[in-house]
Amino acid sequence: MCPAGTENAAGNKASGADTTCNAITCSSDLRVVAHACEKCPVGTSNAAGDDASGPDTACDAVKCSADRRVVGNACEMCPAGTDNAAGDDASGADTTCDAIKCSANQRVVGHACETCPAGTENAAGGDASGTDTTCHAIKCTANQRVVDHACSACPAGTEHSAGGDASGADTTCAAIHCAKNQYVKSHACNACPAGSTNAAGDDASGADTKCDPTRCAANKKVVSNECRGCPAGKSNAKGDSAAEEDSVCDAIKCAENQHVQDHACIACPAGTNNKAGDDASGVNSVCDAIKCATNQQVRRNACVSCPASSINTAGDDASGSDTKCNAGCTVTTHKVANCGGNIIASYHTYGWSEWRWSWGYQENYPVSAKVAGECTRVELYDEDYNRAGYGDNLNKTSLGCVNLPWDLKYDLGGLQIIAKA
Repeated sequence: MCPAGTENAAGNKASGADTTCNAITCSSDLRVVAHACEKCPVGTSNAAGDDASGPDTACDAVKCSADRRVVGNACEMCPAGTDNAAGDDASGADTTCDAIKCSANQRVVGHACETCPAGTENAAGGDASGTDTTCHAIKCTANQRVVDHACSACPAGTEHSAGGDASGADTTCAAIHCAKNQYVKSHACNACPAGSTNAAGDDASGADTKCDPTRCAANKKVVSNECRGCPAGKSNAKGDSAAEEDSVCDAIKCAENQHVQDHACIACPAGTNNKAGDDASGVNSVCDAIKCATNQQVRRNACVSCPASSINTAGDDASGSDTKCNAGCTVTTHKVANCGGNIIASYHTYGWSEWRWSWGYQENYPVSAKVAGECTRVELYDEDYNRAGYGDNLNKTSLGCVNLPWDLKYDLGGLQIIAKA
């Protein structure tokens, strides 16, 4: 008999020399057990060539390759959409594959993870072992536009509302138009400097712009870049720039024959005058009364010349009531009663005067006398005494014609005239 684990073909001649048996060599997936080749246990394998004449051998556990799992001690392909690392032991218990989790911006298509279409996105974690999934359109934020399915910042000086769809067609940003009192600097809208203004509508996507200085109107000055009214009694020409330093108003100087009242130049009252130059920003001023010259009188607050044969002293106040020149008192003697016929003589004075005689035509012809003008009293003398105060003298205190009494007719010795002051 051949030793255990060996064999020999039939036909050796026993009459011949000794022969030997050959070791039995196990084929693949067999192991040596008690010098016999036995099948490897399920889930194990062994290379061919184990020597059955030698000691027992063992089979090695089958290690599944990547994306396979153990099912009934055999390595099977993982279900679609799942995977498994290499190395599962087929000699052991069944194993499972893990669902493939898609990365960010991938979707599930036919249990495989595919890149999202341009302009769309998806959160990581999509389960490739499940149903197909979709990606969501990328929504651009404020001030972004769509360029080749990507959100890009708007060019300087332009803007766009949030929500542009990156999965769609390209979009454009609109030019930013500055508000009122703003200007463009480096494609941004900036507030105008103090004291300047600008109309709305400057295009921030274009070149820089400037604000226009505010020009103050007449009688205004610049205070802290604002146009403010001049103080009472002061003025200023128009055109001060509110964008520059503070400016001042000038005191108003009154013209000739004006005075200051409540910081305004007003005409002097009738009958008064004033030199030019009163300062309207100061206290009230007054005009001086006009004083009439010699032989002038006041008429409607103006100095006018006295009528012919009238006089007046200087100093009448033209700002007051009308005055009168002194016309004096005049007495004329007549040859006929009731002041008719020829005039014999005429006597005139502005104050007090006396005429006396003792003969001649002045004595012998008068029959009547007429008193006219500004007279206080006229005394006609009897020629017998020829003095004021004589009892036969005729005193007249009223104006008009007087017929001489019998003792004075054809016998007038003189007269005294007292004119009104």
